Amino acid sequence: MIVEWNNLGTIALGSYWQSSRRTQSKSELFRLSFTLADRFWEEYNSPFLLSFRYWGNSGESMSLPPSLPFRLIPERRGILLEVPFARHASLLGCNSRVFEIKKSRRDFIPIVVQLEEMLYNVPPGDTIGQTPVPEIEFKSRNVAYSWQAPSGYAPKITQISLPILAILTKIASNAPIRIRLYQTIEGQETDLSRPPQINPKELKQRGIFLDAILGGNQDELQLNLSPAVTIAEAEQCYLTLEKLEPQSGTININLSFIG
Repeated sequence: MIVEWNNLGTIALGSYWQSSRRTQSKSELFRLSFTLADRFWEEYNSPFLLSFRYWGNSGESMSLPPSLPFRLIPERRGILLEVPFARHASLLGCNSRVFEIKKSRRDFIPIVVQLEEMLYNVPPGDTIGQTPVPEIEFKSRNVAYSWQAPSGYAPKITQISLPILAILTKIASNAPIRIRLYQTIEGQETDLSRPPQINPKELKQRGIFLDAILGGNQDELQLNLSPAVTIAEAEQCYLTLEKLEPQSGTININLSFIG
């Protein structure tokens, strides 16, 4: 086996996001090395943020939204980071990534990070086996839903139309709500009786795609996802909405997705 480290660039960390070069392939193992003055190593414990975007094949500008960032603290010996390449990104035609790095809070201590990907018997991204052409034409879309909500906290149980494969990228609402999305109506009906303190992430067999709370007092409440993948048995997904405030009114929800 031939192993080599491909340099994705050296970045002086600052308070704004800076991008690395694109990876050569679907690499999953990365090495971070740091340059920091000796006098700072003992006292420097401020984390930095590392995120990434999936990118399409050469000649395509398509990229997915950025991942949720990792919070990492610089290590004198460096950091070895394993970041799996999501299957849904391959289905969308992505074969590489771009990393984005910034400090988590502003300071004046100069620190430089070098990012490398590990390549082992792997040809450049363009020569890797052809990604199957999806049967679905993937486009950016959205689904808008309105609920004439009565007073009280009663939930709304309904269904919406999504492609069988959809990559949710954002949810927006004009009021604080809890939103749950299910693969089947049986999963929705089973989940309605669960105690509220049970974490649905531990109960994947109940068919919950998403359990998210949008709260606050802004004009539009948004939840940016990382992204969340839904693969439904049919083009009908089952939706439960719960109001987090008792007032009556019109609740508008918008789900943005690639699908």
